Amino acid sequence: MILNIDLLPNEVWETPIVIRSSQVLRFTKYLVSNKGRVYSLVNESLMSLNSRVRGYVSVNLMMQKGKYATITVHRLVAGTFIENPENNTHVNHKDGVRHNNNVENLEWTTCKDNINHGHTRRRKFTDKELATLLKDRPDLYSAVLEMKQYLLEKKVFGEGPISPICISYSIEKRDYNIRIE
Repeated sequence: MILNIDLLPNEVWETPIVIRSSQVLRFTKYLVSNKGRVYSLVNESLMSLNSRVRGYVSVNLMMQKGKYATITVHRLVAGTFIENPENNTHVNHKDGVRHNNNVENLEWTTCKDNINHGHTRRRKFTDKELATLLKDRPDLYSAVLEMKQYLLEKKVFGEGPISPICISYSIEKRDYNIRIE
C-alpha cells in the first residue's frame, strides 16, 4: 500500500525487476511506477533520485542487509513494465531525454540500435543556448564561438546550430580538439 504521496494520473506501481547480466533481480522492499518514480515500502515514502554525470537518473536500492545497488531508473521501469521477448540488453529513451523515465518513452533495444539512435538524435545547440549553458564560463563560450567562426570561414560546415562538430577546449593548454562528424 502506498501512503503519503499524491498519485499521478494513470500511475501504476509494481515491484521492480532489474535484469543484470542475465540475472533477474527483484526488489521486494520497493515499488516503481510507470512514470519513473520509486517508493520505499520500508520508509513509506518516495525515494530520492540521483542525477548522474551522463544525464541518467539512478536510485540506491538495498539488495540485502547492508548492501546497496545503484540502479538506473530507466532500467527499473523497463524491466518492470516492458516485455522483452528478444532479450535485448539496452533501454532506449525514445525522445533522447535521459531523465524522462516514463514507460511510454522507453523501449528495449540492441546496443547498436541504441548508439545509432543517440547519433541521429544528437542535441544541437544554437549560439543563444550555448551562452546559457556556458554562462559561468565566458572564456569557454568565446572559445567555442571563435572555433565555430573559424570553421564557417573555412567552409567546414554551414550556418546554424553547432552539431556537425564536437569541440573540446582545454583551458590550461589553450588548444582546440575538433572531431568532424
